Amino acid sequence: ILIVKNVVSIPNDYKDFQYSSNEYEVDGSKVFVWNLNWNKTDSSSGVSATVDQNGRLISYSKYTDDQTEGLGNISREAGKAIADDFLKRAIPDLAGDLKLVDNNKNFSTDRHYFVYRLYRNDIPVGYFQISVDVDKHTGEVLSYYGLEPGQSYKGFPSKDGLIGLEEGQK
Repeated sequence: ILIVKNVVSIPNDYKDFQYSSNEYEVDGSKVFVWNLNWNKTDSSSGVSATVDQNGRLISYSKYTDDQTEGLGNISREAGKAIADDFLKRAIPDLAGDLKLVDNNKNFSTDRHYFVYRLYRNDIPVGYFQISVDVDKHTGEVLSYYGLEPGQSYKGFPSKDGLIGLEEGQK
């Protein structure tokens, strides 16, 4: 609970709290996750988050039935700054190695969508991609996902001794 509350603010009127836990196996190791949900008592809005046994925020989403109209006043650049700040709080040990992927900007929606790829030693980690959605009207992060529960993001090999594509093709 504290992991989530250190990253996002849970409104005081989200009084209906529910949780569950799951255990499953990944690459021969047991993985535990906790699913946490805070909702208004009338279910008109809520927050869901998943945390793994390593204390990582795996996913987050906020929903509301509030309807907004217009283009929104949060620019794409401001939305990216909000997404970057969120990632620094959510996954501080990885945030510095994330790079924005040029993705569809979805001008027709009420959200800015951002996709990040993890780089280690300036090499993209192929299986690692994080998505963050920012509301164009409020500037709130509405969703975050992409981490795999129980996955280690340490121990990448050194790039020493690697050869370039042209050298490898010879």
